[in-house]
Amino acid sequence: MSQIVQHDFAGGSPVAGHYHAKSLGAPFSVFLTNGVQTKFDHTTGKWVTEITNLPGLIAAVVRTRVMHPRKLSSAELRFIREALCVKSKDIAKDIQVTPSHYSRYENGQKTMSPATEMVYRANAYLRSLELDKYFKRAVEEAKKEQEKEQKKEVSPEKATKALSEFRKLFFEMKIIPVCGADEDLTFVFSRECRAQPSGEDDTEWTDTVDKAA
Repeated sequence: MSQIVQHDFAGGSPVAGHYHAKSLGAPFSVFLTNGVQTKFDHTTGKWVTEITNLPGLIAAVVRTRVMHPRKLSSAELRFIREALCVKSKDIAKDIQVTPSHYSRYENGQKTMSPATEMVYRANAYLRSLELDKYFKRAVEEAKKEQEKEQKKEVSPEKATKALSEFRKLFFEMKIIPVCGADEDLTFVFSRECRAQPSGEDDTEWTDTVDKAA
C-alpha cells in the first residue's frame, strides 16, 4: 500500500538528506532512510512522495515510541490513539479509567501515573500489531502451520517465557519524567528486506536510530 504525501526533505539536521515524514503528524521527528519515491504530479504541478506500506510505517512508529522511556505527552497520547484508529472510550477501557478521565490526559489537564502509563504502552503496542499486514500474515501462517501439526499446543514453559519477556519490556521500564524543552525526540526508520522463496515483497519498517537530538 502506498500513500502520496507532500514532498519534504530534511536539511541542516543530523539526518540531512533523509525524508522527514511530517505528514504523519507526529509530535516528534520521524525520518525515513528509504521506502519513499518522489514523483512530479503534472496535474497539480507539485512534487509528491509515495511512502511504501504507510500502515506498516505508522505501526512501527507507534511501537518505537511506546518502547522509548521518555514520558508520553498529551500530544503524543492523542497522536498514538489517532494513528491506531481507536476511539478514546476504548483506550479508556484498556487502561481502566473513565472516558472523561482519559480525555483529561489528552488535553493535558491530568498526567498518567507510571503504572497507568505502563499499561497504556503495552496496550498500544499490541494494538499497533493489528495495523501491520506482515504481522497479520505471520499470524495466518502460524495458524495454518498449527493446523498441519494438528493444533500442537505451545509448551507452558515457552508461553511463560514469552509473557515474561513482554512484561519486562513495559512493566519494568523506567519512564523518564522530565526532559528539556529543547530536546527533540527523533526516530529514523528504514525498510529491511527478508529473502523469500516466493520472491514476494517481504520488507517491513524498523527503526534504525532513536535518540533525543
